[in-house]
Amino acid sequence: GVVARALTHVSEIEGSDQCIVSGITRLMGGHCLTIRQGGQPVVSRWWRTLDHIEEPPRGIKKQAERLRELFFDACRIRMRSDVPVGGALSGGLDSGSVFCAVSELMKSPGFAENSGGEGIKAFVATFTGTPQDERKYAERIVRHTGVPAVYKEIDPLDGLGALDEILYSFEEIFDMASAPWLLYRGMREENIVVSMDGHGGDELFGGYDFQVEDALRASIWAEPDKERYNELKIVLKQMCPGGARNDFPAFIGPGHINKVVIYGCGQAGRMAVGRAAERGWDTLYCVDSDKEMWGGELEGAKIKSPEALLEKNYDMIIVASGLGKEEIYERLNSMGLKKDKDYIFFRDIPDMKERDGVWPANAFSAESINLPWLRVERAPYIPPVHNDDMDALKKMEVMNRRLYSDFHFTTLPTILRNFDRNSMAHGVEIRSPFMDWRLVCFAFSLPWSAKVGDGFTKRILREALRGVLPESIRTRATKVGFASPVLQWVEGPLKPFIMDTLNSRAFLDSEIWDGPMIEKIIKQAYGKGDFATVRHFWHCLQTQRLFETFADKKRSFMARMT
Repeated sequence: GVVARALTHVSEIEGSDQCIVSGITRLMGGHCLTIRQGGQPVVSRWWRTLDHIEEPPRGIKKQAERLRELFFDACRIRMRSDVPVGGALSGGLDSGSVFCAVSELMKSPGFAENSGGEGIKAFVATFTGTPQDERKYAERIVRHTGVPAVYKEIDPLDGLGALDEILYSFEEIFDMASAPWLLYRGMREENIVVSMDGHGGDELFGGYDFQVEDALRASIWAEPDKERYNELKIVLKQMCPGGARNDFPAFIGPGHINKVVIYGCGQAGRMAVGRAAERGWDTLYCVDSDKEMWGGELEGAKIKSPEALLEKNYDMIIVASGLGKEEIYERLNSMGLKKDKDYIFFRDIPDMKERDGVWPANAFSAESINLPWLRVERAPYIPPVHNDDMDALKKMEVMNRRLYSDFHFTTLPTILRNFDRNSMAHGVEIRSPFMDWRLVCFAFSLPWSAKVGDGFTKRILREALRGVLPESIRTRATKVGFASPVLQWVEGPLKPFIMDTLNSRAFLDSEIWDGPMIEKIIKQAYGKGDFATVRHFWHCLQTQRLFETFADKKRSFMARMT
C-alpha cells in the first residue's frame, strides 16, 4: 500500500513515518530518537513551529523590513565556510534572492574571508529548447550580482546512462531526478562541497498556483470574502497566463448551475457525480468517448455518446478524465463550447463546504483515488502529529493552514529529501536560508495579505528585496521550478528505455500495477502523440527499475559476503 500511495501522490510519504522499503521507519521532522541500554528506542517530538508563532509588526512596510533583516542574517550565517561555496541558481525568485542577498553581504568588511574566501559561484541547469529552460532569467541575476557562473546543459542521455546509480542513491519514487543529480555532480567536479539553495520560499510565502487556488476556493465557501476572491483571481491569472484554472464566475451566486453532464465514466467520473451532488447539482447523464460504455450507467446516470452534448440541455459539463483530457477539450471546443463557461475540469469544482471554521484532519492528506491500473488498494495515511496540531491550526487563516501543511508534511519535506539525496550522492552539503527557524516562525505569524497581494504571490519577499533583486526578477509572476523536462524527454530520448521496460516480464507481472493495461495505454498514447499520458506513468517505469537496482545490489552484496 505504501508504494501504491507513492505512485499516486509522490509528496504524501515523506511527511509520514512510513517508507517504501519494508521494515524501515522514517524519523519525522521535529522528532528525535532516544536509545538507552537495555530499553526500546523511543521517538519523541522536540519541535513544533506552532509553539513559536510571534506577533508580527503592523503594516507591510515594517513586516518587509523585519523579513529582510532575518533573511540577510540567515544568509550570513550559512555562508560561514572554510571551503569555496556555490549554489544552484534557477533564475526564480527564491534562488535569486539568495544570490542577490549574498552579493550584498559580500560588500561587508571581512565577510568574504569568512565565506571560503571566494564568495559564491552559481551553477545553472539549462534545458535548451524546452519550457523548463530558465537560463535567460539566471543570466540576469548573474549580470546583476557579478558572481561567476557555470551553465550545465542537462543531457537526458547522461541521466539515462547513470540511471541505476541515480535511482540507488535516490531510493524513492518521484519524477526523474537526473537534472539536480547531474548539477550537483558538476559542483563537485568544480570542488564545490557547500551549496546555498532557495528551498522553502514557496511553502512559506505561497509561491505555488495550487496554494492560491485553495485560498480562492475558501473565499467562495469556507471563508466567503469577495474582495479577497477578486485579489486572488488577479494573482492566479498572472501565474497562469493561459487561463486561470479556478476562475469560478458561475459559482459565486446560488442558482447559476442546476443541471450538469459528466464527461468521463471512470473513477474520476464517480468522484465528479459525488461533487456535483454536494453542490446540489443534478447529473442529467454522462458521456464517454468509449462506444462500449454507451447505454450503461454510472451512479444511476445513463451513459451516452458525446454527440448528446449538442442538445445543450444542461448548465455545465464536468470533464472527469485526467488521461486524455486535452483531446476532450479539443472535441468540446469543436462543438462551440468554451472552457470555464460551458465546461470545467472536475478537480476545479470547489469541494469545500462552509464548515464554520472546522478544519478536518483529512484536509492534510492527499485525496484517496483507487486507479484502475493499480492492483493494490491505496489507503490514505494521516500522520498522527497532525491531530496534535489541529486546535491551533483551526485558528489560522485558510492559506496559512495550507502553507503549514505543505511546509511540514507534504511538499517541502519531499523536496528537501530529494535535493539532499541528489547532492549528498556527490558529497555536497545544501544550506537553505529560508529554513532558518526564526524566519519560518515569523513567516507563519504573517496574515495572508502579506503573502499574496498587489497582483503577486510572495508579496512580502518581493517587498523585502526591493532594490536588491533585479526588477524583472522581483516582479516576475510565472513559475517554472527546477525539474527535468520529462514531457519532452519521453517523446524522444527516453522512449527506448520506456519500451524496454514495458515489454519486460517483471513489469508486466507486477503485483502492484496492471502491467498489460499500462502497456496498452502507453503504446496507444505514443501512437497518438499523447506524451502527457506517457509521462503520467513514468513513476511506474522508474519504480520497476528501482526494484531491479535494489535486487542487483542485494545479489552483489550477498556474493561478496560468501
